[in-house]
Amino acid sequence: MDKPVDEVIEVIRETIKDIVEEREPSKANHCKMSLLDLITFAILCHIYCGGVYKKAHAIFIEKMSLFPKVRYNKVVERLNRYEDLLDEAQKIFVNTGVLMSINSDPVETKTKEIVENSRHEKKSFKIDPA
Repeated sequence: MDKPVDEVIEVIRETIKDIVEEREPSKANHCKMSLLDLITFAILCHIYCGGVYKKAHAIFIEKMSLFPKVRYNKVVERLNRYEDLLDEAQKIFVNTGVLMSINSDPVETKTKEIVENSRHEKKSFKIDPA
């Protein structure tokens, strides 16, 4: 993209503001990151990072501080909750000529298996008193 990220954020917010406001639940204001920021983050992720939320979180939240600092798993959890809203945003941006594909499916990792295996190994380890 030729425009700076700040200008792209403003364009995204202006474009999706009406949709987000009508769908925003009353309890959404208790979160650190507003729903508008969350959807904007997801769209930026798909424009700049090819849809990889982890990479976008490291760049836009941790390094550039463009959004409130929220843990990665909380961001993905909320993005999964509002996947239908992301689909609506996708339709708007496809109609305006910005092609992007929104898919908030989690990326499978082997971390959980490794942790479970190490816990299992620790439990099975016993010292004989003899």
